[in-house]
Amino acid sequence: MKTNKIAIQVLVVAMSLATAWAIRGQFGHEQGAAWAGAIGGLALVLVSGRKDWYNKMMLVALASAVGWGLEE
Repeated sequence: MKTNKIAIQVLVVAMSLATAWAIRGQFGHEQGAAWAGAIGGLALVLVSGRKDWYNKMMLVALASAVGWGLEE
């Protein structure tokens, strides 16, 4: 049962990142990758269920955006 819940959480994060990555063409290369990274990071925080991470959501979004933006 726990494996099924984890699989759904992974699927939600993957679908969020994939959708944001598909939309990134509207924003350009680095900016679009940064936007998609921020959405993926926020999705990860939301499905984690860790309430102590909620107050760090902006930092996670920033770190994810910089990481994906520089990677592109």
